[in-house]
Amino acid sequence: MDMISPCPLCSTEHIKEIFKKNAVPYFRCLSCGFLFSGQTQNPNLDHNTLEEYEPAYIHYLEDSPEDAVNFSRMLAWIERFKPLKGLRVLDIGTGTGKLVRYLRRDSVDAYGIEPSAALYNRYLSREPFFFLTDIQGLPGVSAPQARYDAVIISDVLEHVRAPRLFFHDLGLVLNRGAVIYVCTPNADSFFARLCGKNWHYINKYHFSFFSRGTLRKVAEEHGLNELGFAHFTRFRSIGYIGQYFIDFVAKGSTLRVPDSWYQKGVALNLHDLMQIIYQYD
Repeated sequence: MDMISPCPLCSTEHIKEIFKKNAVPYFRCLSCGFLFSGQTQNPNLDHNTLEEYEPAYIHYLEDSPEDAVNFSRMLAWIERFKPLKGLRVLDIGTGTGKLVRYLRRDSVDAYGIEPSAALYNRYLSREPFFFLTDIQGLPGVSAPQARYDAVIISDVLEHVRAPRLFFHDLGLVLNRGAVIYVCTPNADSFFARLCGKNWHYINKYHFSFFSRGTLRKVAEEHGLNELGFAHFTRFRSIGYIGQYFIDFVAKGSTLRVPDSWYQKGVALNLHDLMQIIYQYD
């Protein structure tokens, strides 16, 4: 059994390489069960221009007809646990900021942070409620008046290389009683186990692959208690689904789906994407 570098979640060295994909090794921690990438570079931050991203990635980030439905369903679930109007809300990994703008139109005092300079410069730099930073770089971080009543971490945790540090930093910006919404791939789902290394979430942008159990463990260690769990249906355009398959599954193809496909949406739920609500006590 190979002994590699420490597990980024539990810090033990009891880990094993389980497969390679596109020359990148992936490891399983035999102590805590965490699955993670051994990639040394970080393409999430290394791209200097949007043109370096795949077309499917750009389409996911930019405004799409299905956004309003997905956002309204997500917020309805969050507000079963804590109404957001008038509260300070932080969107971590805000991308192009479309969720923050949606929240602000609904009288939510929302802010977004984005560590990618390419995304920030194109989409966020002209609005004062966006910051080019990670959690530690937020203005007034850990000051009581700068803390948040709710945090949204949607499609972000899989991009994080140091999850324990991430959850430590998260505690710096939370008010007591804050709710935290997390959406991330479920590495213990039936579809993920069926596909193995061909699971569509195994790609160069993703480093950390949680199960419900591994996520609960690190969350509880940092004062977060699970309030709700679900596998929600999301609406995606046929164009996005097709282009994602071309870019990340049939890798190497230069095919582009017709623009008209992006106007046709479908409900998609493979039960391999988990949504969780936590409360910071």
